[in-house]
Amino acid sequence: NDINDYDGSSFSDVDFACYYFDGCGGFTPHIIGMMSAALIRPEETTSSSSTNNLHHLPKTTAIGYSLMGGNKDVIEKEMDINRALSNIARTRGMRT
Repeated sequence: NDINDYDGSSFSDVDFACYYFDGCGGFTPHIIGMMSAALIRPEETTSSSSTNNLHHLPKTTAIGYSLMGGNKDVIEKEMDINRALSNIARTRGMRT
């Protein structure tokens, strides 16, 4: 396929943010802490000179994470992370 053949379909018109949390060692509290720090924040800043432009947050956010290392209880660890992410999303009025 040539780049000129691209028709602009799929997600080309969707404004979104994406986060990937690397959980090397399989320690879920660190992943949950990173997700909380990234996703639970004020909608806007009080300082107009702030370098963080939180006035335009996309409506769609994709989340990814890894649980490398510590292969014991992987399913329970994944469920802990998914529960925490659902709770974070609920507090922010996001859909899951």
